[in-house]
Amino acid sequence: MNKTPHFVIIILVFAGLSLASCGQKKQTDKTTAEVEVTPGKVTPLDIDSFRDLVWDFQAEPTKFIYKGSKPCVIDFYADWCKPCRVASPAIEELAAKYKDEIIFYKINTDNEKELAMLFKVNTIPAFLHIPMKGEPKFNYGILPTPELTLRMFDDKIREYIYGETPDSTTNKL
Repeated sequence: MNKTPHFVIIILVFAGLSLASCGQKKQTDKTTAEVEVTPGKVTPLDIDSFRDLVWDFQAEPTKFIYKGSKPCVIDFYADWCKPCRVASPAIEELAAKYKDEIIFYKINTDNEKELAMLFKVNTIPAFLHIPMKGEPKFNYGILPTPELTLRMFDDKIREYIYGETPDSTTNKL
């Protein structure tokens, strides 16, 4: 019995699997150059683009060193989370409003569990505000209406990013 055809088929199968896995690797390995940060838009981040654009926690594990040229807000969310879906339009509106001043990112906590654990995010939606000077600060959740949620986010940006004192009249329900 001639074993050559079986051997050729096995080689072709392995070659096909190798090419398929190379193609998959190429699709999942994003570099900073592939992550397009567009002013006025919310940019999704994975762990690699987070390390490239925000903080390389592997190089600096004990100290947060922000790598951006503008302050940023990061929305930690999940697709299944209803409050996250309610918050999304407000975040998009603020990204457009602050397009020349603040960068807006989002991180899917289901896909990026390591980042969620790194920041101890166990409640979503969670919003990390990173000013150019000072420490990053979180706020969590939404308010009862989209309008109040938008106003709360705007207040937190002014407080956490710009250091403004919150106006007690805007925070009343």
